Amino acid sequence: MTTRNQLVERARRAIERDEAFIYDIAAEHCQIVGNMRRTRWFVSAVANWLIDNTGRWSHLEPF
Repeated sequence: MTTRNQLVERARRAIERDEAFIYDIAAEHCQIVGNMRRTRWFVSAVANWLIDNTGRWSHLEPF
């Protein structure tokens, strides 16, 4: 079973790898990835996207 810590780590890796979907998340919130990259809020937003859009994390509650 995957844990919340694994989800947060996956979100951080997605941000570090500059994965394309993180730009959509930032744009949805009228933000720029470069400005938000290291913030807790953005990591949570990416984690929530993973919960909503992937089967792997769908059993976890959003942040």
